[in-house]
Amino acid sequence: MIRVFFSIKVPNDTAEKILAKFSGSPITLYPAENLHITVQFIGDVAEEKLAALELLGKEAAAAIPSLTITPTSLWLEDGRLRLAMQKNQGLLQLEEGLGSKLRAAGFALKDSWY
Repeated sequence: MIRVFFSIKVPNDTAEKILAKFSGSPITLYPAENLHITVQFIGDVAEEKLAALELLGKEAAAAIPSLTITPTSLWLEDGRLRLAMQKNQGLLQLEEGLGSKLRAAGFALKDSWY
């Protein structure tokens, strides 16, 4: 089983700027290349289902325009960096479209705060 989630990668230059705000913090942060925005958490999935998930993700992403994320605040919570952002219609469309495709394909979605 493999832990699966759909996410948007934060560009490294942006991630470096975000992490710089927490330099000197007692919490060990993830490397810049690991920063992402989780769109949908799936959970543990059998390896043979990964190709189907990848296709569904690509289909959902192709249906929306490019995204502009505007942060409103940033904080550490439970050892994780959290980002609040302005409401974004494209991101909402991506989450809804992806969720719809995943449910139609029989994948159970985790209903939790990421």
